[in-house]
Order: sequence, then structure tokens, then C-alpha cells
Amino acid sequence: MQKKSDENRKISTIIRKWLLVVMLSAFLVLFIGLSVVQALYQRFYYYSLLTGQVEDVIKNGNDGFTQFLSEWTGLFKERLEQKMDSLNYAWVLEQVEGNKNYISELNIVDANGIIIYSSNPDYLGFDMRAGEQSSAFLCLLDGTDYYSQEKIESISYDESIRMAYAGRAFSNGKGFFQIGVSKENYDTILNEYHVNEVNFRHVGLDGSFLICDKRRTVIASLQNQYDGQVLDSTILLPQKEGEYRRFQTKMFGRSCYVVSTKSDDCYIIGFLPIEEAARFGQIDKLMIIIMIVVILLCVFKILSMLLSDRVIKSIERINTSVEKITGGDLEEKLAVNNSVEFEKLSVGINSMVDRLKTMIAQEKARIEAELTHAKNIQKAALPSVFPPFPNRTEFDIYATMDAAREVGGDFYDFFMMDDDHLAMVVADVSGKGIPAALFMMVCKTLIRSRAAAGRSPADILIRTNAALAENDNEDMFVTVWLGILTISTGELTFASAGHERLAVCQDGSWHLMDTKHNGVALGLFSPEELDEFSGEDGIVDDTIVLKPGDAVFQYTDGVTEANGREKKLFGEKRLLEALADSPGAGPESLLPFVRGRIDEFVSGAPQFDDITMLGLIYKGKSDSHASSDGN
Repeated sequence: MQKKSDENRKISTIIRKWLLVVMLSAFLVLFIGLSVVQALYQRFYYYSLLTGQVEDVIKNGNDGFTQFLSEWTGLFKERLEQKMDSLNYAWVLEQVEGNKNYISELNIVDANGIIIYSSNPDYLGFDMRAGEQSSAFLCLLDGTDYYSQEKIESISYDESIRMAYAGRAFSNGKGFFQIGVSKENYDTILNEYHVNEVNFRHVGLDGSFLICDKRRTVIASLQNQYDGQVLDSTILLPQKEGEYRRFQTKMFGRSCYVVSTKSDDCYIIGFLPIEEAARFGQIDKLMIIIMIVVILLCVFKILSMLLSDRVIKSIERINTSVEKITGGDLEEKLAVNNSVEFEKLSVGINSMVDRLKTMIAQEKARIEAELTHAKNIQKAALPSVFPPFPNRTEFDIYATMDAAREVGGDFYDFFMMDDDHLAMVVADVSGKGIPAALFMMVCKTLIRSRAAAGRSPADILIRTNAALAENDNEDMFVTVWLGILTISTGELTFASAGHERLAVCQDGSWHLMDTKHNGVALGLFSPEELDEFSGEDGIVDDTIVLKPGDAVFQYTDGVTEANGREKKLFGEKRLLEALADSPGAGPESLLPFVRGRIDEFVSGAPQFDDITMLGLIYKGKSDSHASSDGN
């Protein structure tokens, strides 16, 4: 049973089956579908066309009546406000009588909602709140300027009377007025707008629209050509408002497509001679020919697509997935199961990738554990307790190092060489990650050991370079700034091995040291080669004397070369501005302030280099102090 199932899923079998199904379907569609489509399409199109035009006639007529109400209320507002101080019943009645072909009623309402003047004496004193229809106009007392019903409704006072009302508020806010249009006037006005619509509207060459009354007498038509004629009883007229009837019958001796609807007490009818529509049927025949050609082309297209989809595209999909997998996308899954052969191949590749993902996950977990361990070791190797020398009041020192990766190549260090000398180190190892971190530990240890002899900063760096040169450092190097502060005098002696310029605050003003000696990075040259450098390239000592209140700030290039999404560098200028804007407290607030300025500048861009900062403020020699705790 399984063997037979597999046979049915082979590519050759699948193509033969689909070819038979497609050919049979194509013939069925050609013989049955096209003739039905032609007839349905023609009728549907012209009925839709006529219906849309009839709806436009009704809509435009209603819009015209709405505009009529708005214009007449505007006219009466001007008249009433001019006459407001001398209103009387006779004048109100005169206004209605003078416009009785349009206006049937005029009511004036005070600020309390009571009718105080009316062309109908029975309405005097009527409270507009008493009826559902009349209370709707009370919105004119609440700031609304204009309100209209726009449709005939039974009035609250007498439901046998049907009126359409519109009203406007007086400019002084002390009431409003209504004009009423009776059912007879409403029909007259609305018919005028409908007549104007059908007098000039036509469809095609001979199709047009007409309006007839309940007795089937045409009261309006295109250029009045059918006015006064009585429609045949075979023409179907709807019984309900808004109902549409679509049918074929004779109109004035010609077979037509007809659409009729009822609007108030009249009927609007649109018609188009079938013979005219048939002239457009030639286009339909062309469409049939096109459809036959398209279907035949589709048959051939389907045949080629079957071969492409079942064989060629399957191979392409497998190749694409394999390329993604070899490119590192191990989440890619093959799902080519349209044949037995491709299904087995997909399952095999997916299984191999799953095994590979498991092995990678295990290795990744091991590496992450080792990196976490390395990060903790590196963090423990840097001074992290502040203040580091709580018994020394002559200075405050603070430092931070933020690695761009799990572990970094930057480092800082400070330690008491003796009771009167504080050594400070800021360094940046080339590269990142584990190799840089290991090289950093070597450099840090070498500098400390060379400093134990109490030599000058330049001599310590030169001797450190010699130690690095003894071993193969894998072409790695380190830039270092080393300073030794004589605590009793404020004298700071420092040397640079290719490192950033020191920032100094003296007399309340920050500036970068304009030293002529920047030196070369350690680890690049042997001691003999290093001896050949002089001038700006030599590693020599520089000295400044700090007064109480002066401060120094040293850093790595991760500070000045921090860049945001616009690829601009933070730079030395912004660094000096940040230092100058700092609150002026100790280095524990200065460093976070500078880091905040950096973060604001990069605007969320990922950190690409380690950021290390060290700050010291010199307070001067204290009268008494205890011996420092070593670091």
C-alpha cells in the first residue's frame, strides 16, 4: 500500500495527473463559462450604470432641497434681526403669505424654548420641549447655529400634519426661529430639482431618465421629449421608498434595460435601448476571443509551471536553503515535500542542521561561561573600591572602564609607590576580546613590577616595552599614560606611550596638555629600535605642578572617538566642554557626567570601543594622615 502511494507521488505521475485535470477544466470553462459570463456581464454592467445614475438624480435633488432650506433660513435671519424690535403677528403672517409657494410656516422661539410669534396662532405659547420633533431644535439654544430636518415628518402638535423644518439661532443668542415647508411645497420644490436633473441627463446616445407621477404620467424627461405621455402598465414601478426594480421591457416602442425607484410621491426611471447596448456587445465578443486566448495560454503556462514548480523550483529552493545554512542561518528549514525524493532530501538536511545547532549551542554555552569568568577576573584585577585610600585626604581619585565586549583591552590602575607618591596608569591595548584582555593583564603586571623600583614614568614605560619585546606578542601593542604624583608638593610627573593627551583643570579652567612628547606605543619596537626615537616620538617625562583644587582627567580613545549614528566623533572639543560643564564636585561625579554627555551624543548607537576614564582632584598636603592602604 505504501509502495503504491509513493508511486503516485513521483514527479512523472504527478505531472500526468495534473495535465489531465487542467485540460478537462479548460474545456469545461470554455464551453460552459464564457457564454454565461458574456450575458451576465452585459446585463450587470448596464443595470449598474442605470442604477448609479438614478441614485445621482435622487441625491442631487435631496442636496438641492437641503441647500434651499439653508439659503431661506439665512434670508429670514437677516429679515428677522432687522425687524426684531418691532415684530408682530401681522408681519410674520405677511412673510409666510408672500412666500407661500415655498414657505408654509414661520415660528419665533424665545430663549426659554417658547413660541412667541407664529404664522399659526394655535402654536403661540407652545413649549418646544413638549414634542420629540420640536425638542430637537433646542440645540439652537446651546450654541448650534443651524439645524434642519431635511425630510418630511409628522409634527409634534398634530401628527396628521407633515412638515419639514429648518431653523437658525439669532445672533444675540436670545432664541431662534423655524421655517416650515409643507408636504405639498416639499414635493413641489423637490420635483423642481429632480426635473432639472433629468432634463439634461442621458446615458449613451438614446438612453435617458424621466419622472412620472402615481398615474404613470411623465412629468419630466430629457429635453421634455416624453412629457405628458402615459407609461405602459408593463413597466414595473416599486411600491416602497428606496426600492429599485431592474427589468427589460419596451419603452416608447423600443426594448430597453430599465431601472425604476420611488422617491416620495413620484417615480424616477432610467432606461437604455438594448439595441444600443448590443452595439457595445462587439466589445464583449472581442473579450471572449481574448479570454479564449488567455485560457489557452494559461493551459500552456500551467504545464510549464508544473514542471518548474515540481522539479526546477524544488531544486532551487533546496539550493537557496543550503546557501543560507552554509552562510550561517541555521534557522532555515527545508520543506520541499511535493515528491518522495525531495521529501527525503529535506528531512536529511534538516536533521543534519539540527544536530549542528545542538553542537553549536553547547559550544556557545561553554564559551559564554568562559567569557563570564574572564570578565569577572578582569573586573577583579582593576581597582573597584572607592575611595581606595580612605585615610588620605590630600586627593580624591576615581576611575571606570566600560568594555565594548564581554571583556575589554582598556585598563586603569593606581597604587601608592610609597607614602608620598601615587602612581596612576591608563592604557589601551590594540584589539578587543579575550586576546586583548590577556595582553592587558600582562601589561598591567609588568608596569606594576617596574614601578616597584621607584623609577620615573618614562623609565618605567621603556623597561616595560623591553619586557614585552622579549616575548612574541602576536603583533599586539598598548598605548599607556603613566603619571606619578608627589602628594606633598603636587608635582605630577608623567610620560605617554602613544596615548591621548592629558586634560588638566588649573585655576578653574580645563585644557589639554600641549606636550611635545607623545611617545610610541609599547610592544611595537625592540629596545634598540625605541632608542632611535627622539623628539615627539620619544618616551620622555613631562612635569606639571598641581595646586590645591586642580584636577586631572585621563582617558582612552573610546571617549574622543565615540560616534553616533551620523558618524561624527565626540572629539576633544566636546570633551573639554563636558569637563567645563561638570558640577565641580569630586571625580566620582565628574566621570559619570562625562559619560552621560557621551551617551547623549551617540544617541543610542552601539558602543564600538572600550571607554576608560580616570579622574583626580588634588587637595594639597594634610597636616596629618595615616599611612595608605596598598591597592
